[in-house]
Amino acid sequence: AERSEDMTKVRRALAYIHYNFRRNIKVSDVAKHIGYSPNYFSAEFKKETGFGFNEYLNMLRLQKAETLLNMQDTTKRAHQKSKIFN
Repeated sequence: AERSEDMTKVRRALAYIHYNFRRNIKVSDVAKHIGYSPNYFSAEFKKETGFGFNEYLNMLRLQKAETLLNMQDTTKRAHQKSKIFN
């Protein structure tokens, strides 16, 4: 049962991270949010996700930035195409 509770809390932590990734969040912020000590949270997060907290947060931020850049590139190309046909 404890394992299931840890998995649920890590899922809550992931939701918190995804919602707040633009802020300067720290492992202690997320741990406090789910009621764990920073050390225990770090260990459980790594166990459940395979990534350290900072590694995961940085990957998430890079992924979101890449998505924004791709959207901007797509918008720019669509604008250029519309200029050609008008």
